[in-house]
Amino acid sequence: MASDKSTSPSKGKTSVEMPVQVQAQSPAYDIDYEKHGAQREANPLPDLKRKLKSRHLQMIAIGGTIGTGLFIGSGTAIAHGGPVGALIAYVFVGTIVYSVMTALGEIATYIPIPGAFTSYAARLIDPSLGFAMGWIYWFSWASTFALELTATGLIIQFWDSSIPISIFIAVFWVVIIVFNMMPVAFYGEIEFWFASIKVITVIGFMIFSVCMNAGVGKEGYIGFRYWVDPGPFVPYLIEGNDSLAKFVGFWSTLIQAGFSYQGTELVGIAAGETENPRKTVPSAIRKTFFRIVFFFILTIFFLGIVVPSSDPGLLASQGDGASAQNANASPFVIAANRAGVMALPGIINAVLLTVVLSAANSNVYSGSRILVGLAQEGFAPHWFKITSKRGVPYYSVLFTAAFGLLGFLNVSDAGSTVFTWLLQISGVAGFITWSSLNACHLAFQRALRARNISRDILPYKALWQPWFSWYGLFFNILIILTQGFTAFIPHFQVKEFFINYLSLILFVVLYAGHKIIYRPAFVKPIEADLDTGRTTADNETWETIEPTTWYGKTWKWICGAYMFFSQPPHLAKAEELKKAPPKGVAYSVAIPGTEQPGRSRVYRAWNAQKELLTTLDPKVTTAHDMFESTANRQPKNHCLGWRPYNSTTKSFDPYQWLSYETVQKRRAALGAGLVELHHKHDCHRPGQYGIGLWAQNRPEWQITDLACISQSLYSVSIYDVLAPDATEYIINHAELHCVVTSLPHIPTLIKLKASLPNLKIIVSLDPLDAGEQDSLTKRALLESMAADQGLAIYTIDQVEELGLASKRGYNAPSASDIVTINYTSGTTGPPKGVVLTHGNAVAATSCGLITIAQARGDTIASYLPLAHIYARLAEHTAFWGGAKIGYFHGNIVELVDDLKLLKPTGFMSVPRLYSRFGSAIRSATVEQPGFKGTLSRHIIATKTANMKNPDPSKATVRHALYDRIWAKKVSAALGLERARYMVSGSAPLDPTLHNFLRVATGTDILQGYGLTESYASATAQSIHDLSAGNCGSLAPCVEACLASLPDMEYSVDDKPFPRGELLLRGNNMFREYYKNEEETRNAVTEDGWFRTGDVCTIDEKGRFIIIDRRKNVLKLAQGEYISPERLEGVVLAELGYIAQAYIHGDSMQTFLVGIFGVAPDLFAPYASKVLGKTIEPTAAAVKEYLGDDKLRRAVLADLERVAKKHKFAGYERVRNVSLKVEPFTVENNLLTPTLKLKRPPVVKVYRSLLDQLYEQATEEMSAPRAKL
Repeated sequence: MASDKSTSPSKGKTSVEMPVQVQAQSPAYDIDYEKHGAQREANPLPDLKRKLKSRHLQMIAIGGTIGTGLFIGSGTAIAHGGPVGALIAYVFVGTIVYSVMTALGEIATYIPIPGAFTSYAARLIDPSLGFAMGWIYWFSWASTFALELTATGLIIQFWDSSIPISIFIAVFWVVIIVFNMMPVAFYGEIEFWFASIKVITVIGFMIFSVCMNAGVGKEGYIGFRYWVDPGPFVPYLIEGNDSLAKFVGFWSTLIQAGFSYQGTELVGIAAGETENPRKTVPSAIRKTFFRIVFFFILTIFFLGIVVPSSDPGLLASQGDGASAQNANASPFVIAANRAGVMALPGIINAVLLTVVLSAANSNVYSGSRILVGLAQEGFAPHWFKITSKRGVPYYSVLFTAAFGLLGFLNVSDAGSTVFTWLLQISGVAGFITWSSLNACHLAFQRALRARNISRDILPYKALWQPWFSWYGLFFNILIILTQGFTAFIPHFQVKEFFINYLSLILFVVLYAGHKIIYRPAFVKPIEADLDTGRTTADNETWETIEPTTWYGKTWKWICGAYMFFSQPPHLAKAEELKKAPPKGVAYSVAIPGTEQPGRSRVYRAWNAQKELLTTLDPKVTTAHDMFESTANRQPKNHCLGWRPYNSTTKSFDPYQWLSYETVQKRRAALGAGLVELHHKHDCHRPGQYGIGLWAQNRPEWQITDLACISQSLYSVSIYDVLAPDATEYIINHAELHCVVTSLPHIPTLIKLKASLPNLKIIVSLDPLDAGEQDSLTKRALLESMAADQGLAIYTIDQVEELGLASKRGYNAPSASDIVTINYTSGTTGPPKGVVLTHGNAVAATSCGLITIAQARGDTIASYLPLAHIYARLAEHTAFWGGAKIGYFHGNIVELVDDLKLLKPTGFMSVPRLYSRFGSAIRSATVEQPGFKGTLSRHIIATKTANMKNPDPSKATVRHALYDRIWAKKVSAALGLERARYMVSGSAPLDPTLHNFLRVATGTDILQGYGLTESYASATAQSIHDLSAGNCGSLAPCVEACLASLPDMEYSVDDKPFPRGELLLRGNNMFREYYKNEEETRNAVTEDGWFRTGDVCTIDEKGRFIIIDRRKNVLKLAQGEYISPERLEGVVLAELGYIAQAYIHGDSMQTFLVGIFGVAPDLFAPYASKVLGKTIEPTAAAVKEYLGDDKLRRAVLADLERVAKKHKFAGYERVRNVSLKVEPFTVENNLLTPTLKLKRPPVVKVYRSLLDQLYEQATEEMSAPRAKL
């Protein structure tokens, strides 16, 4: 758990800046890097390029295993072990291989190192182990390269034995070097096609075997004849003891099977150069099981039924010379010869040539990357990790390839003896590597536990671990120790012993030598380096590239069909309800016969005319159900993410994630623990009661809210920046006994305790100690202070442990139960507690899914205060849609930094931020001089014309070319390049800004309307509608009508469209104001309509347009009514340098004045141009010039231009202004926590200034004008 830490201001220039800053708090699970010293900044990673595509890696994973071991060596396995013995051996070793691959998958996806996985041993266990493992594994690949070069000559001699082998060794040595000096994508492409040939051959043989077994060929019907005679098992080496001899045969086959599987781990080496390793590597690892079953076990099975174990040709591969390497030694050819198919040997020989070339290519690639890894760890000269501009480690490639020249030793008899000894060194290297990988995985798990990192956040979480790694480690070591048993049968043979165990002896020498010379210590779990390579991958985001090949498109279609038919019913229904209305039907439809005097007809969504929507799934009726259904459906998917604070770099690291399963378990434990606490402190009461929740957005906020829901409790949210008096009011009004909060608020609660008679329990979301002396911890200090006031303090960990110990299960709520009491921000008085039910939540969330097309695997950013119902609805929608939620790190000024890391697929915000986005985009594009500005203006003009195409079927905000070369970059500057949609709410979005952002980003931007009382859901634009200046149509869960306002001259009988106050009623509407019957009666009519206070009109397509506000209307001396919020919205949208706007009109005056807060970064260039001097873009520098009258007049001129553009009436034009930096803040009580102006307090605070503005304007307007 993390302690709160303040965030220092950004040192660099941020893309988007907001005027209100809040204290940043680090989320839970902070990692103390200073303690374990895991940063390796002084040793940068090699510059290898991630250019291997998913299809490359998939085929590399296959090609790495299908080789001469399968095509030729499998014959030896059947001859020594029999058909059943060989089959059992391959199955057994397959399980060992799978244990290694799943272990490797967890590490390689979490830390995809550019180089080689041999580094893991040095990081996690012991540098000496990494040294020995790396060098012996490298030697294995380098020496095997020489063998493969020799094999190419032997294979070609199958067709013409007169050609010297040495020629082919030289030619293919050069060819392989050229291949490996090309970019890694070239290697991947070659392996893709080589592996494809292998796969086709194996599949073809299986089909051939089925036909042969059924009677095709001269053998006739075979069935399982050879399993009976010569038998399922074969005696080997031992005489006189048939059972022991058969076991020895089985064990020798076990070893042969192990050699056949070697190369599977190549996926781990390629992971560091793979695009999107977090996605492609797990996919390749998961398919390992199917590769083992399909390509190995089935092949051995088919060979065992069509070739008898007594066939003398099966042992040809153990001979010397050409027969040991060409097609005649292959059991595939033996099967064909027995069936009478004489053309097959030539075909198999050609396949064998591709097999050895593929192996040789992989030898050099793998060996060079292992050298890179060794150099990275300091076990080899540093120049081995030097790369070309294209990411090729050319020194490592050349050094590894040089060992291929050893192939010439095999040409002479004397040299072949030396060559044979060298090859024996590589023989057991694969088993040593496998056992090391199993050991590394066990150490990796210990390191995770030491840091309190859950395996649930791993990109790939394997089944049966860590027990599967123990299983693999034991049997790998057993095989290593027993693989040379032939040296002891029938008697001990010294030469045979050293040949078989030379690699193990060399490994021990390397390990002991490094340990003696350098004396490195074993790595402690807390000190294991889990970060070098991981943080780089965390910062990378990969686009999903559409397939271009026929097989890629076919696979995508198959996957798409599966996803369609397996789509959860609620998402399928949401897709159905998202459709545009039929031609000629409005989005919102007036129901005939529902009008009343002074009211319009009742409007409903076109697809909900008969019945309002309650839920998308009848089985889901509560917020509890929404989360549970997703958590049970996709437990391993990411759910909640945060950026841990790094105490070494004094910054926030990339996102880490909790899975749905982990959140589900934690919320269940926390919910039970909260109930237990209330029992313990004698404040539990029957029925529902509230839990206060006072914190900034973070995973624990949502876990706490879900915990309340799990026990039929409800949360009472308190804005993180709320003043103490407002906090006191809410806690007392809601009668809260317990408040869950972050560390900075605990002292405030203790101070307020004297006026909070009900409060007994405080639960801290942050740890209260960090290794200090017991008497000096924050816990000791705070508990002492709290005890004096009759308070008990617990941490969230303690409450979860209490809940687990209680064994208390869920106490699931019903639809009519309260889900939350959400207090309004209180612009005109004390906050009102809006009582919202689970039924309201489900109805509103259902409509949210219809609006935004939430898809499983989506990502949303959470930064709008969760105490606001708008943000709460966004996260409900994410949960039910199966998305993941990434929380901003706490500093709103650096929000774009979070977005660039998170790359959300959807973004929900408010006009205030969109206005800043628009200003920043304009400044960087269309307002630029020269070619850049010209091109940007042309693109905007072209895309705007396309968007306004009169044919709706052709209207679009996207452009095939301009989105790629321009709009994508614009969105990327904001971190929104993956966003499919953006939503604006809370206030009207200026139409000009709306359309500009649509075409600038090429994204669907939807405007909606909702209130706390409507669970933030009422109207929203359809993705099929590209209009602006309206809030869209009704959600299917709510109905609406308009009520005439005679005093404001709005009538439902107005033409061409009705106008009046918007009234709402539906399944999403609140139940009441908590303990406030009078306000409830004032807000809700006798027939259940809620008076919103917003004045609307409804156009011919059933879209709602807010035109005024009943409660915030000014009446000037001449009797004209003015809506200042509408004017302020236009000014903020048009003038990017204005960050805050307050327009004021006195009833005794005939004109308006204003107080405007400027954005220093955008106002400084503007002021510099007006004043003809350079002004730094800082608040202090800008403040010095705000009193300059020349600036005031320039701003007034801009306001006049905006007024003319929008055709403001004369009395709607601002005649005088005062410019300030942040005149309205939450701290000075002039903004609500949702950043809305508190108009009465503003007037009170700035009364004197407003009077001065009127006086100055009156003097200027009455002054005589100069005549020409």
